[in-house]
Amino acid sequence: MSRFVAMLLVALCGMQITAVSASGLVPMDDAQLGLITGQEGIALDTEFRMNADADGNPLANLGNCSGVGNPCTFSLQFNNRDEWLVLKDIYGILKLNGLFIDAAETPSTNGAYADPRRFLSQDGQTCLTGQGVGGANPTCNANGLPALGMRFPGSASTFETDIEWHLYIGRATVQTGAEGFLPANDVDASFLGLQITDKFQNAARIDVDGRVLMFGF
Repeated sequence: MSRFVAMLLVALCGMQITAVSASGLVPMDDAQLGLITGQEGIALDTEFRMNADADGNPLANLGNCSGVGNPCTFSLQFNNRDEWLVLKDIYGILKLNGLFIDAAETPSTNGAYADPRRFLSQDGQTCLTGQGVGGANPTCNANGLPALGMRFPGSASTFETDIEWHLYIGRATVQTGAEGFLPANDVDASFLGLQITDKFQNAARIDVDGRVLMFGF
């Protein structure tokens, strides 16, 4: 059983599902969706590839993203400009390994870095919570609010590969004309290159400890 399937089964163990189809995925209406409850949260394994295989290497059917005129490009054109900023020989992979999403609450008391001025509205006076006014000593209180929690499992004392990221940009050039972005207009010159990796393997490994809470007012 793959790790993704195992994680998906863990997520589904905390859910009550009322519709199953052997023929594949089918749409569910609002009434059916309203009967689904999540109790243990969701675990996600996510993988995003751009011109790359499962190991983050450039695809052979794209010329390994090398050489003049290869199709591995990402182009930007700014408003009212004739030039294109073309990132070339570009490929990569991004993986999120075991991101847990569940319901949570903000802490019931303020921490050492609490600053209610962060919740002032644009006028600098009225708190977004509607509790009190701003000024020098605003009374905004974000404690004990429902929140969406996101975390990677693990501890600060152990390195876990929570995120894997490999990005390679071989060249960057500026090309002119309405179709300056096309590989056929490739200019074999560059002023920028970029690679995100580490010295031990293809992808850089990132360990994320702690939890992020998203909440509103």
